[in-house]
Amino acid sequence: TFYAYLLDFEKKLRELLIFSNKTNEDMVDYYRRMTKILYGGPRDHCQRQFNDYTRSEKKIRMMEALGPFQAFPIADLMYFTRDQKLLDFELTDVQELKELRNATMHGQDVVGQDELLFSMDSMKKHFQRIQLFQKYYSLLKQALVMATQNELAEKNRAKLDMLMHFDRPVLNG
Repeated sequence: TFYAYLLDFEKKLRELLIFSNKTNEDMVDYYRRMTKILYGGPRDHCQRQFNDYTRSEKKIRMMEALGPFQAFPIADLMYFTRDQKLLDFELTDVQELKELRNATMHGQDVVGQDELLFSMDSMKKHFQRIQLFQKYYSLLKQALVMATQNELAEKNRAKLDMLMHFDRPVLNG
């Protein structure tokens, strides 16, 4: 179902951040940095989030109890992923994906109605959001494959470096 794809998208987004060696602390620092460069509503949001994750005992305990990046809103994770240059989410697309996610996950009215008939405009908008989701889901899966391959390559390089320090007679028996 589409619900399962959305859950997988969120899971893969968190995995991408983890495989890229990002942590909850990096996310909190992102909020701090954004309070210095954003204006208006987005700045206020980042300031609230930064304060919550650094001062609220409840939020701090929740962040520690849950897995990496589980405590943060999905839209913020997409913005953070963009900031870290892991996946180039367009700013307006993040809002569209957030709307699609919330409508699906929370059972909100996905397609509006005009009296007794479904609104064609809202159906069209919903279909466009699904297409947008498909685009980013595909890009996310590609980015995750690259991140896991890079991590594996790093581990293999480290093993090879370790082997290169041994004397040849030791390796040959």
